[in-house]
Amino acid sequence: MRFKILVFALIALASQACHRPGTIKVVNEISGVRMENIHWGEFALSGSLLPGQSTSELTIRRTDQKLPADLRITFELSANGNTVALRTAEAYRLEPNDDLVVVIDDETLVE
Repeated sequence: MRFKILVFALIALASQACHRPGTIKVVNEISGVRMENIHWGEFALSGSLLPGQSTSELTIRRTDQKLPADLRITFELSANGNTVALRTAEAYRLEPNDDLVVVIDDETLVE
């Protein structure tokens, strides 16, 4: 009987470990431009960031997205009245119980 309870407890613990929330935030380090409409996959992170600013941390819960997840950052850059929509070439991996900080700078590869 104790063995069955132990097995059940281990299965319950393992299933919960896969569903711990993670947090993500993005930092704008691109010189001279405003980042707007920032998303990690389908998750909206911020409306607008000046250089040096960061989004608030967004908590991704198990009801939102199964973790780990690899998603790209999409955003718009605005300067001098012009706007361009971009997506990072790299997908950023958020693990359960992780605090991911993505720095977008002049060297970040985009598509």
